[in-house]
Amino acid sequence: MITFKECWLTSLNIMPDAFTMGRKKPKLDSVPIPGKDYSSEQDYLFRLGYVNLTRLFVNLCNFVHTGNGPIPDGKLKLPQGKILVSGSEDGLFYSLLAQTRLTSHTTEDQLNEIRKLAGKYGLVFVDAYNRRIRNTEKNIERVNTALSRPDRNGIEGFVTRDQMPKNDLVKIVSGDVAKLDNKTLFKDGSVSIDVLTTLQYQKKKDRIATLRRAYELLVPDGVLLISTNDTIIASGFSQAYIEVLNKLGDWRVDHPRGYTKPIFDENKQLVEQIGMQQLLDEIAEAFPDANYVTRTSDKPSLHFKDRKEVAAMLRHRVMEPSLTPFASQYYYATSHGENRKKEVFQKMLAKYVQIFGGEGHVVYDITLNYVILQKPSNKKDHNVSGLPRFLIL
Repeated sequence: MITFKECWLTSLNIMPDAFTMGRKKPKLDSVPIPGKDYSSEQDYLFRLGYVNLTRLFVNLCNFVHTGNGPIPDGKLKLPQGKILVSGSEDGLFYSLLAQTRLTSHTTEDQLNEIRKLAGKYGLVFVDAYNRRIRNTEKNIERVNTALSRPDRNGIEGFVTRDQMPKNDLVKIVSGDVAKLDNKTLFKDGSVSIDVLTTLQYQKKKDRIATLRRAYELLVPDGVLLISTNDTIIASGFSQAYIEVLNKLGDWRVDHPRGYTKPIFDENKQLVEQIGMQQLLDEIAEAFPDANYVTRTSDKPSLHFKDRKEVAAMLRHRVMEPSLTPFASQYYYATSHGENRKKEVFQKMLAKYVQIFGGEGHVVYDITLNYVILQKPSNKKDHNVSGLPRFLIL
């Protein structure tokens, strides 16, 4: 008897794996868990997020001033306050925070400065999607369990449990950070570091609102970390959407329950590329008084064994924020139902993977854009010309 999952994988041009054929396959982790070895064939679910967040984190660490001496030019003394992570990434930030150092370019002292803020004031994760919330809760618990092991064999490179925030200082909130009030986010205090990785999946007006809210929450001298990417995803998603609806017979302006051009034009922003200049323009629109700490772009190449890994990564990372709106927001009539939306989503994902690459080894080229800003301690503290106070390119 053929299962629904086998039919679904077949629709993605993927042969059923050992799990679907009844031989249970280990479930892949969506963040690194201390004590587990991740080869290139085992980490593809979190590889893109790990590369992105690690490099953003490293950019911050390079500017963190450690110790109590004079602050050198180009260094930041982090203010006191909470750490807010807008876009939970399944708790990936927590897993990175538990490491003693991220790369050869960071020191344990730099990470300790950030850990001390989380340990004293708290760490808050916000995500709009329930699956991400559940994964974050589960993964933080798994990381803490591993860090609590008396036997440290296999978990070198990670701190001990008592160096991480206590349970009551870690909060996971469901919702949109731009729409949540302070009491929902945290009982008291404001934010020292705000990590924002969700702009990629928002329309422009929502991005501006999110940027303004994130900036508003910062204490004076607080730091806003932003990342976006500039990839082939946008054109691939748009092409997949158009081709799928063409084949389904729903690509007509007069279709009463399907595609309409104004809706498509508005919502395609959800998968458009956000290049560095566009990001800087939107930051200037949201809060022109910010001081730039750094802006930089990175161009890693991510390698996947085959299209099955690419499809799994895309399902895990972008199903809710990107593909689901394409499969649901245009089907605004209730007569279509959830099954119809799932069908459209599955076909779109299959088509996108087909567009993305051929058989065998797949290389995923991506441009990651990073901007780090500091909120001025007062209105007179920023450069009125609009130029950064200091800027490293």
